[in-house]
Amino acid sequence: MGKYITNLAEGFIGQLKAKVEAEDFDEKWKWNPLVFNLYARHNEAIRAQLRRMRPETLGKIAACGVGNPDEVSEDESLRDYAAYSLYQVHCGTYLDKYASGIALLREIACTAIIAEMTNILKRRAATP
Repeated sequence: MGKYITNLAEGFIGQLKAKVEAEDFDEKWKWNPLVFNLYARHNEAIRAQLRRMRPETLGKIAACGVGNPDEVSEDESLRDYAAYSLYQVHCGTYLDKYASGIALLREIACTAIIAEMTNILKRRAATP
């Protein structure tokens, strides 16, 4: 399942020409601005693509989303390289309790894609 979300995120990075900008790294917060900025810059375009997908596909994408970052790595030294979680994309409640099921699936799928795009771009920036 991990390969699926990675391939999808790679496709969006290429299609949207997403890249790390100067404001995406902050010495204090490290890479956190990247994930917020990617969402701000690309969520509408990603959602537009997701509107064309079937609920089964959205569910498959949403299922790839990583939960609490502590689940990914208990080792502090590895945490910087761990996958971004759904929570880290928004850092709070982002699901509308009045939204329909399909709208919630789209938002979770979009969030999972942004998280994986962040992982990919962060890895690329770290490689010399």
